[in-house]
Amino acid sequence: MLEMVGESQQSRTKDAVSDEDLSTCCKVLEHLAGRMDEYRSPRYKPLRKLLVPFLEEEGKRRFGGMGKEMHAARKQAIKVAHIQQERARANDRKFIENTRLRAARRARLDALKASNPDCAHLLIPDGHAEDEGSVKLIGAAEVMGEGKEVPQCPKEKEGEEEKEGEEKRLLHHARSCYICKVRFHELHFFYDQLCPHCAELNYRKRLQTADLTGKVAVLTGARVKIGYRVALKLLRAGATLIATTRFPLDAAERFSQEKDYQDFRTRLHVVGLDLRDVVAVELFVDLLKREFASIDIIIHNACQTVRRPASYYSPQVDKEERIAKEKRAGLAQLLQLKSSFESSLRSHLTMLKQSSLIGEQTLLQDAHGPCTSFSSSSPPPSSSTELKISSSSSTSTSSDVFSVSQSSRLSLAPLLPDDSHEHDALLPPGALDVNGQQLDLRRANSWVMKLEEVKTPEAVEVFFVNAIAPFTLNSKLIPLMRGEQPRFIVNVSAMEGKFYRYKTPHHPHTNMAKAALNMMTRTSAEDLASKGIYMNSVDTGWINDENPLEKAASYQAKSGFQTPIDEEDAAARILDPIFTGVNEGRLMFGEFLKDFDKSEW
Repeated sequence: MLEMVGESQQSRTKDAVSDEDLSTCCKVLEHLAGRMDEYRSPRYKPLRKLLVPFLEEEGKRRFGGMGKEMHAARKQAIKVAHIQQERARANDRKFIENTRLRAARRARLDALKASNPDCAHLLIPDGHAEDEGSVKLIGAAEVMGEGKEVPQCPKEKEGEEEKEGEEKRLLHHARSCYICKVRFHELHFFYDQLCPHCAELNYRKRLQTADLTGKVAVLTGARVKIGYRVALKLLRAGATLIATTRFPLDAAERFSQEKDYQDFRTRLHVVGLDLRDVVAVELFVDLLKREFASIDIIIHNACQTVRRPASYYSPQVDKEERIAKEKRAGLAQLLQLKSSFESSLRSHLTMLKQSSLIGEQTLLQDAHGPCTSFSSSSPPPSSSTELKISSSSSTSTSSDVFSVSQSSRLSLAPLLPDDSHEHDALLPPGALDVNGQQLDLRRANSWVMKLEEVKTPEAVEVFFVNAIAPFTLNSKLIPLMRGEQPRFIVNVSAMEGKFYRYKTPHHPHTNMAKAALNMMTRTSAEDLASKGIYMNSVDTGWINDENPLEKAASYQAKSGFQTPIDEEDAAARILDPIFTGVNEGRLMFGEFLKDFDKSEW
């Protein structure tokens, strides 16, 4: 046993490499490292043979189990694949950026940056794409009338004829359709986020119209964005339009700048109305009852999603005052109904003043005995509505046509502490967005507020504009909507008003107001349909980013984001139940419509 242990120790000693041997080996290799010619000489052949297994093992470790050549080939293949993928992505980006909607927005953005250099980094591609087809009717000949030409959809480039077998824009990387969520490779010439089927439907609906000649429509919030596009579609379809806005002079000027203004100017009436003023809404209803025998269409487009401080509207009121001073004769015809409405408001104010005088005198007599009346030189008691009216006369005058409306002045009335402050840094003077509106650089707004952050006056405003005003107009105007022909009410809603959808904790007041508007549709639509009045709620689709501009601009810079559709598409969605009802006799009611189809509540 002892002999076996001794032999084992001797064997281990014999196999072990001494420090001296290791040092000698390292010295030899170190010597040869810089002398490769000597290393390749016959003398070192035994050394080279001994090194082969070590080199093979090291090669496996360094090249992932492959030989050096194979590893190099694989590495080159990966590099080529990456280059090809980058080229494919660049090609996709080129196709995507050249879709007409994105290209039109980018062109407008470039022009906007040139006029707002200090804020250029915060501007985003937004707004609608101009489209000659949207000015014309695309209905069939029976809609246009015998002998009238039906316009064709515009070509991708002006003057360019379509070619048979024209190469399609095929993306290397599939995209998800905004509407149906299907993955697609074929890109539409106008939309970059819609699959071919949805894009074709949306573009056809975008150019859809009907013959609304002789029909009277009421549209709230008609000055900019979606409301303005809806107004133009109604006018170009032949309707007579009563368009409300807080800034009627600006609205009239905008309409007068349209190429086809002469075609519709006699059918357009612009009225200054603040939907937060319930008394004014009631008086507006009275005006319509006096001036019109019937109403065929009501569209509640006006809404308040993001509240702005009062100073935000200062440039807009200044613009109203400028237009009022200019007194352009070409605008007077559009503002005659506004003049009548201002007269009604003034008469109501006079009545309130008289009631106030009588009431105050009675109170004084009850408390102190008989008293003398106010002298002619003494001003009557002030009223909260007095700031709204510029004149105390109760009769309409020619100056009413170009007076600054009470709805415009009310925009400057402070309701929250923030309204009393100047915000030149956050609302830079002269800086405008794509719609010609004041640029808002605040880092937080209503859209990102939670329940505990929303102020009560703002919540009240949102309910008045989004729910109370539509309720008042609908309920009071029903007598004017009865008749043999179908009549239509569209309550412009949003996904925020849906119950069957996940909700973030933000903007609860907006969600609540839109849900209330939807409930009016659900509750009253069936009864109204029995009277020939067809009411629906409509979601406009995603047409702008409501986030604070800094956040929206940051996201756009990183991802190149643009909303999938624009205001013209939103207008098409709003008018679809009307146009299809007139053209096809398909009279829907009590539905929540999204992307031209029924949606759950």
